[in-house]
Amino acid sequence: MNQLQLSDFGHSDLPIPKAVDGPILVIDCIPYGVLIADNKMLISYANHGFSEMTGFSASEIIGRTCSFVQSESTDKQTRDAIRSACKNGTTFHGEILNFKKDGTAFWNELSIEPMRNSAGQVQGFIGISRDITQRKNFEEQIKQLAFYDTLTGLANRTLFYDRLNLAMLASNRSGHCGAIICIDLDQFKPVNDDYGHAAGDAMLTEVATRLKHCVRGSDTVARFGGDEFVVMLSELSAVNSESLAQAIQVAEKLRAALSADYSLTVKHNGMPDEIIRHISTASIGVSIFQGNQLDADQILKRADKAMYRAKKQGGGLVCIHEENCE
Repeated sequence: MNQLQLSDFGHSDLPIPKAVDGPILVIDCIPYGVLIADNKMLISYANHGFSEMTGFSASEIIGRTCSFVQSESTDKQTRDAIRSACKNGTTFHGEILNFKKDGTAFWNELSIEPMRNSAGQVQGFIGISRDITQRKNFEEQIKQLAFYDTLTGLANRTLFYDRLNLAMLASNRSGHCGAIICIDLDQFKPVNDDYGHAAGDAMLTEVATRLKHCVRGSDTVARFGGDEFVVMLSELSAVNSESLAQAIQVAEKLRAALSADYSLTVKHNGMPDEIIRHISTASIGVSIFQGNQLDADQILKRADKAMYRAKKQGGGLVCIHEENCE
């Protein structure tokens, strides 16, 4: 067990935790990680809880800077806030992604307090940390259920509306257009009827993958339910005719991708996987928007109306909302 001495901190007036049986015994028994560092952020003490949490022994920790458990994956804004608090001798409290000795990432709830001598000068810092990875994972699961389609992992209707409203605000500021592309599969029902819902799920998952490969990372692909998908393109041209041409180009790319033959793998418990071949097309409707002249529902209805016109014309087509053609 490490022995914490007043001399470790370079000043006899530096406050340290006190307890009946001595400071180290108590600190080493609490279920949190505790680090004590000097005003250059060099660690002079690490309790047993920190070693357990990170996998580093005390000898591997002492003498290093407190950032040794961080990496490029650690949020830069949080790192900057920690550095600022230590530079200015103020308190920090927040959550930060750190890494254990074996490379495993973990979420750390961290509090840093400056330790001052009798003259009020900062002589060092004490950091108390708690592993909150389980809580963060639970929060992420809740977020997934609330905002993402459980089958495909795409955005759901709630998240799509949120992003559409943000895109409309951004369009209003920049003057650039956006586009909504509504997609409905033309031969989806026979997959469920002839091969079962497992095959239908496999096809929907494949459709989601193809759609994501056809758009930019800044665009949004959503599943509204069944075989109904919606794509939002943002930051197109500020000229309506040009933005419409850009949206049509993407829509045609989506149509071609969804018209390619499907080879669906259906897994059966205790039996070999079943491979199902299927040919399908998609009916696609396109509508562009600029600013917040229309509300989100009106924008979607325009694209949806164009999609149904493609459906009525036999499917496998891209149709544009009439007013966009004027």
